[in-house]
Amino acid sequence: MTDMNFAEWIENVGNCYEKLTNDERNQALDYLIQLSDASQLYFLSKKLNCLLKRDFIVQLPRELTFHLLQYLDPRSLLHCCCVSRQWNAIINSCCGVWRDICIKAGIVVDSEQKETRVIKQVYLKMVQRMRHLRQGCVFESMMLYGHTDRVMALYYHEGKIATGSDDRSVRVWDGDTGTCLKIFQTHTVSDIKFDDSYLVTASFDTTAACWDMDSGELLQRYTGHVAAVFSIDYNDELDVLVTGSADSTVKCWALHSGAILRTLPQHRSAWITQVRLSWNPQGGSTDKYFILSRDVGSVHMWQMDRRSHEMCHNEEWTNPYNDLVPGLQLDGGDVSFATVDTSNTCFVVRTSLRRMRETERRRSCALSKDACLEGFLGCGAHFDVLLCRGDQSHINVVRHSTGDVVASLPLNVDYRPSKRGSTYTLGECGWLDGLDGLNDQGLFFATSVRDNGVYLLKWRRTSDDVAAEKELDESFS
Repeated sequence: MTDMNFAEWIENVGNCYEKLTNDERNQALDYLIQLSDASQLYFLSKKLNCLLKRDFIVQLPRELTFHLLQYLDPRSLLHCCCVSRQWNAIINSCCGVWRDICIKAGIVVDSEQKETRVIKQVYLKMVQRMRHLRQGCVFESMMLYGHTDRVMALYYHEGKIATGSDDRSVRVWDGDTGTCLKIFQTHTVSDIKFDDSYLVTASFDTTAACWDMDSGELLQRYTGHVAAVFSIDYNDELDVLVTGSADSTVKCWALHSGAILRTLPQHRSAWITQVRLSWNPQGGSTDKYFILSRDVGSVHMWQMDRRSHEMCHNEEWTNPYNDLVPGLQLDGGDVSFATVDTSNTCFVVRTSLRRMRETERRRSCALSKDACLEGFLGCGAHFDVLLCRGDQSHINVVRHSTGDVVASLPLNVDYRPSKRGSTYTLGECGWLDGLDGLNDQGLFFATSVRDNGVYLLKWRRTSDDVAAEKELDESFS
């Protein structure tokens, strides 16, 4: 058959085929298949494979492909990378999808990072870190000994931890190596704060004191309370020190001269267990500063004039359920604390210093019937950290978005509890706003124990972490 005759024949066959019903077409195709040998059947299978099995991931416009990929969970997305080289290349180019996955997982990625491969590696490294956190193998512990009486105050600042004891001394330690850097001869210590210049202490002997950080010399003693001073805070630039006492008063002092600037109203005859001082929160007016105080059931806020130290405004938040748990976090112009309702569910309350009555009450996690919330260690943009006590004490790390307890870390020491929250402290807090591969280092938690020692829990770098970090560094470079 010549080419011209074949073209006319195939056109006639096509015209006749179009006039057939579906059943007749199927019979015609079946007849042709029976007449075909292996070569024609192989050709037919390849043709049908292209027509019926279309790769929508490859063929769709990239914008639509990326939109569809957003609906996959991370595990499915990683499985898709193994389908083919084309799928792997496409999935490794959808930067926005991987960035959203990191945000949902509480992982912080540099906003200027545009390379999808690097973002994906950050995610994989942090998922591995979170798995180690759940397994409890991400920390290493250390004991500090040196005090001869109970340790009642701890404070962490820039890699150093200060411990105050009833043996009338304060020790400053290197949080990484556990080396004792300085020893101050003081009074009995109930609370402590320090920076590069000053170390301030509150005492059960009804006084507070300020010490030179370099020489250990006593610079000022603050006398005026008639019962134990439980909490202290200060601001060198503002030249103000604040104390809270078991005599139910909050006193405001001149840091350098020691003069009493103001005594604030009593707290319903309750012990003042915690005070905080804030100046110029979130870029506000520098003419005002804020004093926060907490007792067993309420949080008070006073707005003070910087020059006259007169009270301009005050507000109170009272817990309608049970007593407040120890812990008061001040972050810029926002304050956070924790409470438990009648169903033993933990809530984190967040409010603004300027509008304290407008509170945001967020559910953190539910506690078992035999457990109680011992302390509120801190919260951030992604995680809460809670100290819980039951048959065994645990540190619970809770993810905000889901309320899941990411990790429940048993405290295998006989730690010293405190209704004021002064005998334990969280270390580095940057990871509370999301893990980024760099902020999961240093001190995680510290507490005093009943044998007069101090127990440190530090982030540990495993061999897998080191290998992942090396690969990540090579990606960045």
